[in-house]
Amino acid sequence: MSTPGTPSGPPGTPPGPPETSFRPALLVPHYDHLEQFERFLPKLMATEVPLLVVDDGSPAEQRERLSALAASAGFELLERPENRGKGDALLAGFAWADRLGYTHALQMDADGQHDTGDVARFLDCARERPRTLVCGAPVFGKD
Repeated sequence: MSTPGTPSGPPGTPPGPPETSFRPALLVPHYDHLEQFERFLPKLMATEVPLLVVDDGSPAEQRERLSALAASAGFELLERPENRGKGDALLAGFAWADRLGYTHALQMDADGQHDTGDVARFLDCARERPRTLVCGAPVFGKD
């Protein structure tokens, strides 16, 4: 049983932090997708959720352009010197988000395949049940 104003998770889940401590960020692992990411960036920034990008050892030219883009657009960039895979980039990104004081991270792919229109729904769900892992399910079309 939860007290009013305190969201509860599945049975046995400890109560989450008060809503005032909810501090989410978008976490985007990036490797060699700069052109797609540049097209996707305005949609990410329009969510007004802080953006954390983990570059996982992209080629030097892309790292330089990504660094300049981070400075001009106002997102945080963690640069890794070599590619260690998406899973490892995400683990590094989650730890980085935690060190920066974020309470939640919503992962989105750098190539723009995820719909930023769903960000609010995911964050509302996470805010309501802050100790629950929230996952999306892919929707496949006929293409």
